[in-house]
Amino acid sequence: MLISFGWQMLDTELANSTRSAENYQFYKKFDAIYMLLSDMYSNSDYNDTPIRSSANFKHINGSWKIWSQMEAEKSNLKWQSEIVSVIRAVIFITGSILIIATKFYDFDNKKHEVT
Repeated sequence: MLISFGWQMLDTELANSTRSAENYQFYKKFDAIYMLLSDMYSNSDYNDTPIRSSANFKHINGSWKIWSQMEAEKSNLKWQSEIVSVIRAVIFITGSILIIATKFYDFDNKKHEVT
């Protein structure tokens, strides 16, 4: 059971890493959109301040990823998470069976009476 708990902690850490990677991808896109909007507004006639912004459109366009590319970046994390989840389940089930088995049998192979 203790091994199962430790494995659960690893599983949780991998899930958190996957969420962090997704958040990073989201905020990277959000920042790129903000930079483009900022560039457009700061160089428009509506901007009545001396503040100007410039975005490197070539770089933003070149680093923009579609959904399938973003998913491919996370494929290793997802694969590791799936493997860890399966192993955790096997360890938990094995531990549970061993705990239940000790209720009916002691270590001297004498059967306990169930009351």
